[in-house]
Amino acid sequence: MTKPGNPTTNGLSSRQVQVLRAFLVKAPEFEPPEPPVSVVMIAIALGIAPSTVKEHLRRARRRQPEVYAAVMAHRLGQFERWHAAVADARKERSRRWGKRRWAARYRAERGCWPWEDLAAVPRGG
Repeated sequence: MTKPGNPTTNGLSSRQVQVLRAFLVKAPEFEPPEPPVSVVMIAIALGIAPSTVKEHLRRARRRQPEVYAAVMAHRLGQFERWHAAVADARKERSRRWGKRRWAARYRAERGCWPWEDLAAVPRGG
């Protein structure tokens, strides 16, 4: 049951429209570093099986390819932001790990931590 006069969703059932709109949800819970909305999340929220969500997407793609393409473009942008956030987090974790390894090596060679060694250096002032 579609709304008359709404050209973007003509030909789509109300459930198909619900599924497509669910992919467009903007909330802090779905912003990086958290993953975007998934098929499983939508299925749980709507009380249907994930395969049913996928079937609604297939039918929407067949009936309204422009609407489906716009929703998937939005989803692609969400995944790009999420992957960038994950890559940044991994890079930072790697940097911290390398810093700890360097500090441990410094301590093994010199007998004190680098920050203890730097505290003993007189500062000109």
